[in-house]
Amino acid sequence: MEVLPRLGKPSISVTTKYEVADQPSLRSRRASNQWVIRGLRSRHSAQTIPLLFLFLPFLLINFFQNWPGDGASHNKAPTTLLYRPEYLWGYQIRGNDPRYEWFKLGLHPSGEGRGLAKDYPSTTSLIANSTEDKERLVIDYLTNLRKHAETVMANTYGPSVFSKISREYIITVPAVWDDKAQGRTQECANQAGMGDHVQIITEPEAAGIYALTNMPTTVLKKNETFILCDAGGGTVDLVSYTISKLNPVPRLREAARGEGGLCGSIFLNRIFAKHLSDKFANYPAWDDEYQTDALKFFEDDIKKNFMGDTSQHYFIPARGLNKPELGIHQNKLRLSGEEIKNIFEPVIQMVISLVTRQIRKTARPVTAILMAGGFGSSEYLRIRIQDIVGPNVGVRKVANGDTAIVKGALISGLSKKDPGHPYAIGSFGIDSRVARRHYGTMAYDTFIPSVHDENLKEPSPYSSDFIVPCMQWFIQKNTNVEDTKPVVTQKPFFWERPVLDGSPKYIEARIHVSEKDQAPLHLNKNVSELVKIQADISSIPVENFPKKIGVGHQEFYRIPYKIETAIHSGSITFALLYGDERYEATKEFL
Repeated sequence: MEVLPRLGKPSISVTTKYEVADQPSLRSRRASNQWVIRGLRSRHSAQTIPLLFLFLPFLLINFFQNWPGDGASHNKAPTTLLYRPEYLWGYQIRGNDPRYEWFKLGLHPSGEGRGLAKDYPSTTSLIANSTEDKERLVIDYLTNLRKHAETVMANTYGPSVFSKISREYIITVPAVWDDKAQGRTQECANQAGMGDHVQIITEPEAAGIYALTNMPTTVLKKNETFILCDAGGGTVDLVSYTISKLNPVPRLREAARGEGGLCGSIFLNRIFAKHLSDKFANYPAWDDEYQTDALKFFEDDIKKNFMGDTSQHYFIPARGLNKPELGIHQNKLRLSGEEIKNIFEPVIQMVISLVTRQIRKTARPVTAILMAGGFGSSEYLRIRIQDIVGPNVGVRKVANGDTAIVKGALISGLSKKDPGHPYAIGSFGIDSRVARRHYGTMAYDTFIPSVHDENLKEPSPYSSDFIVPCMQWFIQKNTNVEDTKPVVTQKPFFWERPVLDGSPKYIEARIHVSEKDQAPLHLNKNVSELVKIQADISSIPVENFPKKIGVGHQEFYRIPYKIETAIHSGSITFALLYGDERYEATKEFL
């Protein structure tokens, strides 16, 4: 078996230079290129662009580290926008200027305005109210990322080489995002110039892929179940996985659907800022400049190094100030360990609550919790979770946790796109996923008085019977859906059109979802429309379509079809089956 280079090895460059990685035996192929773009995150957590560029005879891989408006080197750029009217993004926005941030939540707005986000709102965030405005912010930000990446590539390798390089994008999203949010992400990426084949992968799954490819085989064993906790700047997501096999290539299956919440490390900054604002509310000398400097010191030092020691004191520079009764003495603000612990506590408690809920809903015993993401690298967070789950569950930090997601997404994308690539991991992947909700469509059944709602019955167009609209659920919530085996409806549905209207050109269906544990029989407030799907059947000769005579002797085309559904990591796809033929379906999320 060929030994492949691991993404966690020193050959990976995270400097401003593009360094040559280990040179495996490369097959003869055209130059190709893969970019992985980190899923949209809140400010301070941020967007990351690692780049894999295959240019014979060398293999180059690196993170972008130079950004517009930033003189230093950073793996990430803040997810922020400002229109002044000149267009500013990321590091181009300075100081405390109001800016658009958190706009990715507009693609999945259910988390906005709740919990910590409600208790500790941003003091610098501009508000985008309409769905269209929120999507426009995402499109503009992704457009800037794409243009910056293309500029760096063109400057590095020259326009003639760059023009011949194919580019593909992978975007990671939180695990709790629903299909509509994932679909809107793809649409925004398409409008940002990234093409219509952008891969979407959930952040915990990407982190899990990276963790298993870089973890010693003694840590986890076949059939053991672990929780992947992706704790980032804005969100914390958890998914449970069982290891199907480890050798020769790891395979996973979801053991419980994901959980998540807005309790990332940005809220530590907000709580700290509020603590200082309250502390110095009646001390005018403590102005915005001191507040900004204190927040930077908290971000760069205290937040990273705090271990829960309440006996320790922390000193923040406050040059020119002296107010002993408020803790400022000889140009330094003194904060007690107890104060810092109280700042951490609301966030830590919410993360712990998510972890314990995920353990409870995982049917199999959990043997490990793997921590990824920037906040996931916090030793204090790891210790607090370990104290709660006890000694039988190992809480471990994933190596390079702050970049594990983008690297795992890269491995996943290459494994699917080009399994023979030196950085692909053969047939690595997810065997099955747990359905987050019920999926179905509405169709008519013969009315049965003891079963159906009398108020919903209506005359049949083909007989003297009554019919009733019912939900036909073809994927049940919490059931396992195989990754490589799409679900096909057992019974056909019918697309009906009057013969007088001419030959049907397409088949259309509407997919509904329900979050309820018990799937509703009829369309009601617990059922919502997800997407309209449409398949082009104009190539089928009209004489092949079945016909039926309805009431009043009107003739109808009555075309039987089945629905094929495939649930992927961060996307859902559909096809319609007619006879022995399969027709790809377009999607319009509703």
